[in-house]
Amino acid sequence: MAGRRLGARTARPLAAALSGLLLLAGCGLVGDSAPVFSMQWVSLASEPASNRNNPTPVDLVLVYDPAASDQLAGLTAADWFRRKPQVLRDFPRGVKVIGWEVVPDQVIAPRELEDEDLENADGDAPRAAFVYADFFTPGDHRARLEAQRAVRIRLGSDDFTLESFDPPN
Repeated sequence: MAGRRLGARTARPLAAALSGLLLLAGCGLVGDSAPVFSMQWVSLASEPASNRNNPTPVDLVLVYDPAASDQLAGLTAADWFRRKPQVLRDFPRGVKVIGWEVVPDQVIAPRELEDEDLENADGDAPRAAFVYADFFTPGDHRARLEAQRAVRIRLGSDDFTLESFDPPN
């Protein structure tokens, strides 16, 4: 009988400790509450004299790694295009780029973003997204995107704007 009591006394603290460990482990799995960026469609349009009548490189940068997001938030477009190769080496699974070169007076039809566009190699959804447009004029030429269904990047003469639009379907 004494053996049973000792077992019961030992089992309760052990069960409590295991429950606590499971709770902590669960918090690590469930507690990852970083917001996930979502978007389904993207389109681009440029004015006839955009970027002083020159083609404009535009990158949509999807970010999966919070450290990369912090770093990218402070980059101007000029910094991004200069540092892009190194950023991609530093964060091979933390950053994904969808890029275009848009000429003046060009409209790029709405593109539906598929899972392979939005997911990294690990199948993770992006945490943030930035747009960088390499204009010849001074300025940051960068925007952090808010999660939305469809965004049009409109290139003007010396900067760009973002606008929502109704996708084709």
